[in-house]
Amino acid sequence: MAQPTACEFKEEFPVFRLLSDELVQAKLDAAYRRTGADYWGELVDDAAKLLAAHLLALSPLGEPTTRDVNGTTGRTSYWDELEQLRKEVRPIGTVASSTPLPWPGW
Repeated sequence: MAQPTACEFKEEFPVFRLLSDELVQAKLDAAYRRTGADYWGELVDDAAKLLAAHLLALSPLGEPTTRDVNGTTGRTSYWDELEQLRKEVRPIGTVASSTPLPWPGW
């Protein structure tokens, strides 16, 4: 699947509908640069959109979706969902374990 446009993204994540298309597109571009298909496989679009939503939520113009977790701010529900998705992804040739996989390229 191709990277969504800002308008398509805002249809899927309406909480960001009031943000400018330019800001949304910039965060989408950044998210797609950071999520590789070699790691995420067919889930690359899901991962990139969740990362873009997380980046938008943390921006000064983002909706108040951040929360304080154990004294650490900057977590969002989008990040938590991305973390869960990451735990489900297993590169070919590896064995599932309780050890979290590293973020590719981070």
